[in-house]
Amino acid sequence: MDRKQILQVLLPAGAVALVVVLIGALIATSDWSDPNAKGKTAAGAKAGEKPSAWTVPVNEDGMSDTLPSVDGPEWKAEKGLKIWDVKEGEGEPCKAGATVDIHYTGWLTNGKQFDSSRPTLKPTSTGPANFRLDGLVKGWQIGIPGMKPGGIRRLIIPSDLGYGPGGQPAAGIPGGASLVFEIKLFHAQ
Repeated sequence: MDRKQILQVLLPAGAVALVVVLIGALIATSDWSDPNAKGKTAAGAKAGEKPSAWTVPVNEDGMSDTLPSVDGPEWKAEKGLKIWDVKEGEGEPCKAGATVDIHYTGWLTNGKQFDSSRPTLKPTSTGPANFRLDGLVKGWQIGIPGMKPGGIRRLIIPSDLGYGPGGQPAAGIPGGASLVFEIKLFHAQ
């Protein structure tokens, strides 16, 4: 074989090898994660976050801009709700009946967002919302106590602990709807 014939054989093989190496490097350094890879650490998990194969993209506040998976393994049934502590927070736990400063986003289980206090999702928002827990749906009264400042918690609230058979049509919540909330606690007193 002369030099020209050797190059004709080696160049295509070398190009294929280079492409395979580049694709492997891209996958290894990306935020890609396999949702079927239960038990593995998810790519892109933030410090203080529980690693998850179901981690959804989060913004600079550590909160999701899209509906989190409603059937991931992180959800724990508790007091009639499903609760997922994404980040625990630090300090004194919130008590029942407290007044809280929070950011939140609410979705229907089909992914339709119906409310948010976050400026990136609701441009008219001016900052964290301030609520007295006693005046909110039962699911929040049950699901927020125990959170610590800086913590992020997700709640799946069944209809009977939310707005019930009547829903909240003005807010886009149909009767009998289960609700998904992501809540970041800033302060509770």
